[in-house]
Amino acid sequence: MKRLIRNPKFLTLIAFILFTFLYLLKFGFLDNFSNSVSTDYTQIEVGEINETYITEPIFGSMNYNEYIPGHLPLIISIPHGGRLFPPEIPDRKKNLSSVVKSNDLNTQDIGRELADKLMLHFKGMRPYLVINHLGRSKIDVNRPIKEGAEDPKTLVAWNDYHNFMQTAIKDVETNFGHGLLIDIHGHAHPEHLIEIGYVLPAEILSLPTSQINENPNIYSGSSIRSLYTRKSNNIPFADLIYGQTTSFGGRFTIPWL
Repeated sequence: MKRLIRNPKFLTLIAFILFTFLYLLKFGFLDNFSNSVSTDYTQIEVGEINETYITEPIFGSMNYNEYIPGHLPLIISIPHGGRLFPPEIPDRKKNLSSVVKSNDLNTQDIGRELADKLMLHFKGMRPYLVINHLGRSKIDVNRPIKEGAEDPKTLVAWNDYHNFMQTAIKDVETNFGHGLLIDIHGHAHPEHLIEIGYVLPAEILSLPTSQINENPNIYSGSSIRSLYTRKSNNIPFADLIYGQTTSFGGRFTIPWL
């Protein structure tokens, strides 16, 4: 078990499963459904899956992108796990400190496994899934098009990915009002730790909680600003980052986990 706990793929998978089952349920994730959904976390037999929820993947040009429509207010995007490196597409040439050309290993496996686990739990309902299949040395769909799609052959793929993302976002907004987007990444840091991307630098995170709560520029620049806007009457912003039961990281300290 100790070896598994230090495995970054295992850690990341646990992180996103717990985040979905615990963090989202806490903040009204299930309130979007007209019928109650079981919160029994025991394994559901495959035979119990409602086959009417089965959706076929949709592929973009040259199968460089994949979109699987969902039924939950959750979108999982995997931008840097592509395994296709067609020789007719030259590698990206820009060499800047901000340009990364290596893949985030195992992220595609993690995203698919997470989606499958959720599908089992929700009896066939699954999150939306958007996957880029081109390697990061060929394209970076998380960068502006001029930087991420250097070769003209990748322009269609870049646009396909973002069109799929917009399709999923509009569908979630139409059906649920709001949802959550989890953009799965990896890291090469020597510490095999789960890292949560709030788009807040270390100097901000090290401030006293009172300063974090009182400065609107902090929450407005974070990746969870929409969540905070909906919950600001009940939960201080710092509690969404550090809280024992209201933050993602805090839930890993709960003894029964």
